[in-house]
Amino acid sequence: MRNKQISLVVILLFIALFFAFDAHAWYMPLDEVQEGMTGYGRTVFKGTEVESFPVEIKGIIQQGYDRQLILIKTGGEKIEEIGGVASGMSGSPVYLEDRIIGAIAYGWTLSDHRIALVTPIEAMQKIWDEKEYWVVEEPDLSDYPGLETIPARTPLLASGLSGRAAEMLQEAMDEYDIKVMSGPSARRDGESAPLQPGSAVAVDLMRGDMGAAFVGTVTYRNANQILAFGHPIFHQGAVDFFMSDAYVHEIIPSLNFPFKLASSQELKGRIGQDRDAGISGQVGEYPKLIPVNISIKDTDRELNNRASFQVVQHERLLNSLVGSAALQILDETLDRIGMGTARAKIEITGKPLPDHKLLRENLYFSNNDVAIATLFELQQLIFILTANPYQKIDIFNIRLQVEVEQKNTMAYVQKVELDDNPAYPGDEVTATVILRPYRDEFIRKEITFTIPEDMPPGRATIVISGGPPWQPPVPEEDEEIDYPYEDFQNLLQSFIERPRNNQLVVEIYPAYSYPRHYLEPEEPEEDHEGEGEEEPQPEEMMPPEPEEVEMREIIDTEFYLDGIWSGEIEIQDPEDNSVEE
Repeated sequence: MRNKQISLVVILLFIALFFAFDAHAWYMPLDEVQEGMTGYGRTVFKGTEVESFPVEIKGIIQQGYDRQLILIKTGGEKIEEIGGVASGMSGSPVYLEDRIIGAIAYGWTLSDHRIALVTPIEAMQKIWDEKEYWVVEEPDLSDYPGLETIPARTPLLASGLSGRAAEMLQEAMDEYDIKVMSGPSARRDGESAPLQPGSAVAVDLMRGDMGAAFVGTVTYRNANQILAFGHPIFHQGAVDFFMSDAYVHEIIPSLNFPFKLASSQELKGRIGQDRDAGISGQVGEYPKLIPVNISIKDTDRELNNRASFQVVQHERLLNSLVGSAALQILDETLDRIGMGTARAKIEITGKPLPDHKLLRENLYFSNNDVAIATLFELQQLIFILTANPYQKIDIFNIRLQVEVEQKNTMAYVQKVELDDNPAYPGDEVTATVILRPYRDEFIRKEITFTIPEDMPPGRATIVISGGPPWQPPVPEEDEEIDYPYEDFQNLLQSFIERPRNNQLVVEIYPAYSYPRHYLEPEEPEEDHEGEGEEEPQPEEMMPPEPEEVEMREIIDTEFYLDGIWSGEIEIQDPEDNSVEE
């Protein structure tokens, strides 16, 4: 019995010693990395095949709070051929004595691109920890005057986007100092490759007929957990992006910085963390996505186009991703920029929208750019859903249907003739609205509306106009948004119930009891002190603003309306049998 106990203790000690010895067997701690050591890196130069290239350690660069980067020099036939480390090689694992030391992460523009900086694997492992870790500074460039260090990542490769649609996406990426470039479409029939250290990996923001992806390299894989890039994408912490394997078509040499031209392939999982030392993902788990379907019809040319794609549920990126893709298919279908009328239907499903669906139909016109005009309310709606301060909205689906014709449907509200003035509460009033269509004869449109039963007597203001544009509250720089709404439903209702662009709006405001001369204040005397300066009127002397409309009626027309007319109507006291002169 005693011998068995001794044997068990020996076995346990052996196991403990083995694991203590083997704790760093798969990686080399930074304190063991020495200048002059040689090893190799792994990446994809073409297709999906992972290849090796030689690496020499040139030193350790101290960074901030207990943070260091490893300076390396790369070499080999492939590296010399492409001109050094390329964007898209970020995440490429580097090994010494067959133990990983970290991931290629940074390089210098307009320099010897064979020189690069490596993020130690110990820093990258912390992405998997629940505890916070240091947010580090950019590498110290004091020894490299005039040079700019950048992450060794590809630009955001946008497939299916070009021209001003790509420019729209670029405007959104400028905030993150990310360059958008035209890239190849996703390979749907290509041979998918498993994600392993050195594999090309794509982080997709949009997939389908339109695409937008970053391409980098897998650094390390532990079961289904992936570490990659060695630097952040947006540096936003917890994220929910697509993760795919990628196919490298070519590495494009450049004096500024070479880069991998690559395509996303098969969806493999999701990226869940975007941290300073890199990104992490999970194979087999998939992100929340928003399917987007767009159909455009050019009625003059009898041409139809459709596009379907999926975008990530990212509140700050959704508007630019959907907007740029919609602009692209509009431009492709119309093949022109200029005048036109568009009839659009926007349908967004989500929670907690009323009945889980939001529907908006409208007519749009522009004399200069009908495509941009058509997207106005789509982007307003997405802004409301993603930027409102009241509650988070989970969007399930976005659909846009548009019919465009090269026709000027503009009509201006020229004049209004009231047939019944004065009128009593409850009376029907007939008005003739004179519309002036573009380069056409005047049109007289007769409309009838009813004076409210509780309308107070006196001179009331009547306003007839085309549907006024509704603007969501957008802050100026460094200014907080002032939302005059009780809750999200109130905000959304104010948008949905706004008149359409082809509707006449008739509004009546009650009379106000203030002296008429308050509307037209007297001119200041010429000889008083401070000549030339207008004295501010006391606040109590200013005419009150209308607080609530007494009546609103909406009448459909076939025109895109502009212009406004206002006048007065005398509301008689029902108890008075005669009209006061």
